[in-house]
Amino acid sequence: MRFLASLAIVSLSLSFTSAASASSGLTRKLWILNQQGATFLSDFFQCVLGGTNWNDLANTYSEGETLVFGGMVMRNDAPCTAGVGSTAFYQCAANAGDFDIAEYDVLLVVIPDNGYGGQNGAATLTNPMSAKSFAVNVAYVRTSPDPIYQTIYGGHEVFEAQTDGVSADCCDGETATGGPMNWCSQCGPYDNGQGACGQYAQGGTIGTLGIDTIACPNATYHYQRVSPASHEFDGTCDAVAPKLTSNNPCANVSAANSGVYCGKSNQNGFAGGSPTTLYDCENGWVATTKMCPGGCFLAPAGQADGCNASPPDAGAGADGATAPPRDASAPSPDAAASGSSGGPSGPGNQGDQGEADGGANGASPGGASSESGGCSEGAGASPAASAWLVAAAAIVSARRRRRAPQS
Repeated sequence: MRFLASLAIVSLSLSFTSAASASSGLTRKLWILNQQGATFLSDFFQCVLGGTNWNDLANTYSEGETLVFGGMVMRNDAPCTAGVGSTAFYQCAANAGDFDIAEYDVLLVVIPDNGYGGQNGAATLTNPMSAKSFAVNVAYVRTSPDPIYQTIYGGHEVFEAQTDGVSADCCDGETATGGPMNWCSQCGPYDNGQGACGQYAQGGTIGTLGIDTIACPNATYHYQRVSPASHEFDGTCDAVAPKLTSNNPCANVSAANSGVYCGKSNQNGFAGGSPTTLYDCENGWVATTKMCPGGCFLAPAGQADGCNASPPDAGAGADGATAPPRDASAPSPDAAASGSSGGPSGPGNQGDQGEADGGANGASPGGASSESGGCSEGAGASPAASAWLVAAAAIVSARRRRRAPQS
């Protein structure tokens, strides 16, 4: 955790010797008791846990676990503010949220406090529904004067809770010696702001504290970059970005190339869509889709892809008149052919070395301390479909983008 002092960021770190343990490959839930915090926390975590490489990064750790969003309960009456960080504090939060916690789940508590940052660890808690006790990975984050720090340091603490307890400290600019945040024993020296981790500290050659933004479908959020396990303390800080899935073929399409793509396109990073669907890609996410009964086509560079004309009614002639019935005795041209179409944070969680309670001083990250914690070529349209084509063209032509010719 961190808190401000004068104009410099000052942070303290606590290391926990007791921690929940688990085997990698687990999938567990994130529960949030939000006491007077930002309501958008739930959207942020649903975005990063469900549609980005966040869990992939966590699972590079032997202790890493996949998290899915379990739920968030808003309690503006703030029932759990005593003994912050203690087992009793987290048990109060589990009870107040009526959370169906299980072994190695992660419980995040937002506390109303003008300080910055948070802290993570582990606790044995009783499920308020089943009365069974479990080892749970826990963390808290302060509301701070600016709610963006709830996603920045809330995310920091949750990532550490689901991995080894210190996995976000290097990107936070923490160091072993020298610099403004010298309490991460694994993070190396500050080295005049040029150290592997020290470069991210305030006054370092990068000096960003690892803070970045991600454009989610509903909003753009601030978060803190994290390190993959093989580069935990060498200054590698990976971005969180949309993940390419069957539900999001737009994941690798940059904001500059946003626009309408036919599902069979492979331009600008688009991949994996349906050939009968148009996708409106916005900032690496699917904003809307449109079905194309006749399939979709790839447009020339600088134009939006679109839908092919729907196939004409099989029972209608070229002039729209009903075609005479075919001689039932005559074999179909196709009659002879046939074919087929085909971590768990718990385990090694050491606690957040780069965080200690200092929020009482209320300093902010820029001057006070805070806790450290994403063609077919168009077929000719029949006269009967021309009106439909005009309407479809009007829809897709509204979205244009710069792109290279289809290869």
